[in-house]
Amino acid sequence: MDYKNKCTLQGNYVKLINILNNIPHHTDWVYNNKIAYTIKNITPYDYYYYAETSMPWPISNRDAVMHIQIKMDSLKRFLMVNGSGEPNYIPQKRGIVRVPRSVVNWYVTISTSNTITIRYIFDADPGGSLPAWLVNLFIDKAPYEGFKKLAAILKQ
Repeated sequence: MDYKNKCTLQGNYVKLINILNNIPHHTDWVYNNKIAYTIKNITPYDYYYYAETSMPWPISNRDAVMHIQIKMDSLKRFLMVNGSGEPNYIPQKRGIVRVPRSVVNWYVTISTSNTITIRYIFDADPGGSLPAWLVNLFIDKAPYEGFKKLAAILKQ
């Protein structure tokens, strides 16, 4: 699965970082996220977290361990969030398919005093075999729904 998106949303770096770092609340905005929790905090800008994605029956749920690193340039004009899957970081859970490869990159710039532009790139191998209709659903629906909910949270 490969997906790219560019959007401009109300908000700022601080709000976005707070939302991204609030791992248990990813279930509020990440599409079909069943559970998410922090595994290890290295710093507030470098951490590992676990996420499980709900899949429709009879497909097995997917899970992933992500290593997130957040970097900002010294002039605070550019924010970069890099995530890489770490499939062997913790043992696999029974009945859940571990995502063997995932990479996510957020390139964020300030558009105006109260808006940010996000260039989002996601690439993953969901593991196992999935029907084409399900892969297409996730490629089409997941990013749209996730960014729509993210936009609403950023406005709060």
